[in-house]
Amino acid sequence: MAAEPAKVSERLVDVADDRRADESGLQRLCSALESAGVAYWIDSGVLLGLVRSGRLNPWEKDIDLACLGDDADRLLASSAVFRRFGYRMTVNRYRGVLYSVSLKPLESWGGGLRASVHVYYRIDETLWSPQTQLYMPPPAPDVLDRPPSLAGKLLRAVVRASLYRRPSGDNTEQGEESRVSREPDKPSLARRLIAWLYHRFDRGLIAESWPSRDVYVPLTWVIPAGFVLPLSSLEVDGQRYPVPGDVEAYLSYRYGDWRRPVRNWCYWRDDGAIRRERPLDVRERLRAGEPV
Repeated sequence: MAAEPAKVSERLVDVADDRRADESGLQRLCSALESAGVAYWIDSGVLLGLVRSGRLNPWEKDIDLACLGDDADRLLASSAVFRRFGYRMTVNRYRGVLYSVSLKPLESWGGGLRASVHVYYRIDETLWSPQTQLYMPPPAPDVLDRPPSLAGKLLRAVVRASLYRRPSGDNTEQGEESRVSREPDKPSLARRLIAWLYHRFDRGLIAESWPSRDVYVPLTWVIPAGFVLPLSSLEVDGQRYPVPGDVEAYLSYRYGDWRRPVRNWCYWRDDGAIRRERPLDVRERLRAGEPV
């Protein structure tokens, strides 16, 4: 029994080390974007954690940043810059529209959280950005708002067996979504094939084609431009970060009562900015002056 306090102490040290690595990764990402000349802001859960508690949320799984479509070309040209700061960049498009770049930390830099830079496009007083969500098995809420086809059910079974597992010893209070984890210890052949397809095909083609549309669902972020622009800044521990101009209104729009932590929050169910519509349909409605 005497060894137990040491085990607890070791876990606390590990958590502290992880947090420092994640914060270091955020600062490297910011430096990379600044070096690339991309005007960006801190977004989503990272923004929420920094505003609410002055640090990243302990349960954060990735780092979200954002920029406007005006900087799309500079973002596309920044792969070498990101590599200098320890990240490998993958470009994501939806029906030809650049909607994000994914950034995987290089092992030579000690790993850390993955990141995304989301691209928002402005139409009048609204910002929109394509989103996609891969099916997660129960007890997570179903991202699909209709019954899947038979072929879709079979494909879901492949995704469930290839990408997901139940973590052992899960005693968190995060709720239903926390009980399903990604990425088994040893990636299967099926998982490697799914990842290969996922990173080489237009995401819109995957999300709108049968039967993959039953496991990979198109969504759209829609945000009033006045909540974001012009940008403001937030200082945390001597580091200044660009953030949405009306940051409290932005967080309220996205999260509701954002001052109260909700660890079972599910973005396709609870995010106030999400529309369960195909991105290019949303774009056409905005161009026509229709409400979305």
